[in-house]
Amino acid sequence: NKSYGTQISMDVSRNVVNKGGEQIANNLLQILSEFKPDVEMIKNEDSSDSEPLPELLPINDIEEQVISFDETPVKKDVDSDIEELVGAEYVGILFVTYIILQSENNVFFVDQHAAHERVMYEKFMNKKSVDTHNFETENLLVPQILNISSADYSFVSDNLQKFQENGYDIELLDNREIAIRSVPLMPGRKKPSKMFEEVLLDLKSETPNKSNIWYALIQSTACKAAIKAGDVITREEALSLVDQMYKLDDPYHCAHGRPTFFKISKTDFEKNFKRIV
Repeated sequence: NKSYGTQISMDVSRNVVNKGGEQIANNLLQILSEFKPDVEMIKNEDSSDSEPLPELLPINDIEEQVISFDETPVKKDVDSDIEELVGAEYVGILFVTYIILQSENNVFFVDQHAAHERVMYEKFMNKKSVDTHNFETENLLVPQILNISSADYSFVSDNLQKFQENGYDIELLDNREIAIRSVPLMPGRKKPSKMFEEVLLDLKSETPNKSNIWYALIQSTACKAAIKAGDVITREEALSLVDQMYKLDDPYHCAHGRPTFFKISKTDFEKNFKRIV
């Protein structure tokens, strides 16, 4: 405390004046060893002269607060582009492939094949998720007979059940022939036997393992069933396709991950034409 500190100072000063260096050191050590401050008095003086410290949170509470803050979801307007696309005005089709639509501030270019592939893919996947063995199929009036290579015949034979679970009713015949009796229900733009040959080619090139062949089969079937780049479609068909995109879980990518559309803003056009800087 203050009074005790003053006494120490006086004692030290007196020793410094009256004695030599060695004696001064000894006396100073003696004084310090006997110094025992009144803790309660110091505590009372401190508490009377200062503001109380804020109460600290336990460590666990601090950690919980940090985690809670980090996990707060951030709302993102992820659907703004597709909503604007669906509400845009039809302009035309570029290079017999890209559907053009115009909104107030943007121009959209939709890849007709990629968009339709995604529509078909999600349709097939939804059927798959409802019932693995209840795939919507189209029964052919006349079975289509294909003569295929030994490797293809073995591949179909090894995966026959997977084909059947995904809408293909295939019968193995002699001499490396197969009979296709039904295929997944899809727009009738291509001969079923031709489409199956293309699907088979895709599956062989990708060489999926047995656990993933059903996924690759649906992916490839959706691709082959979709309209192609260069296929002529009407204005009504183009708008219908865009409307179907709005209902998709992922309208932004085809089954293989390519973008289905992109946009260019009015501002970009004006910059390119030097209307604005």
